[in-house]
Amino acid sequence: MKKKIVLTGGPSGGKTTALSILKETFGNKIALVQEAATLIYSGGFPRKDNSPLHIEHAQNIIFYTVHQLEQLAEETSPADIIVCDRGSIDGAVYWPKGPEDFFKAMNTTLDAELARYDAVLHLSPPPENIFLLLPESNIRRAAVHFPANHRCNNICRSSIVQSDFRRRIAGAIRRIGGHFPYFPVTK
Repeated sequence: MKKKIVLTGGPSGGKTTALSILKETFGNKIALVQEAATLIYSGGFPRKDNSPLHIEHAQNIIFYTVHQLEQLAEETSPADIIVCDRGSIDGAVYWPKGPEDFFKAMNTTLDAELARYDAVLHLSPPPENIFLLLPESNIRRAAVHFPANHRCNNICRSSIVQSDFRRRIAGAIRRIGGHFPYFPVTK
């Protein structure tokens, strides 16, 4: 069974760099799922204003595109690990009426969306710039979370705080690899 990990966080948090490092390190052993918002906006979806109507339509399209991109990767990639550039929960941060209304509008729940992933990893933007692996967090901080029944819940309760970004990513990869035996990790 394939494992799905989502990488999320604010602007300048290092998501793109982390994805590049993961791809460079593991090659075709992982599959990367592109960020849906970038695909949609670069494809011409209108960004006329920041009105609630435009935001809701955009986030609705992004939410369903995320689901479709992830499903496509799961069904067509030979890789055992799917790494997603943002996930289905990210839209809740942008939803005009708040996260609860977002999940209601998408006909789902936070728990149901988190259960779709084996891990959600959050990269904080500067000045914090700390790589976190936490079982519980606030959705407005992009919900760093392992599903309640996940075996990492009792283990991954600390943050990795290092000044060197590559070392932080490598530490996170080792930590993930320690919990997923088939995830190829070198020390």
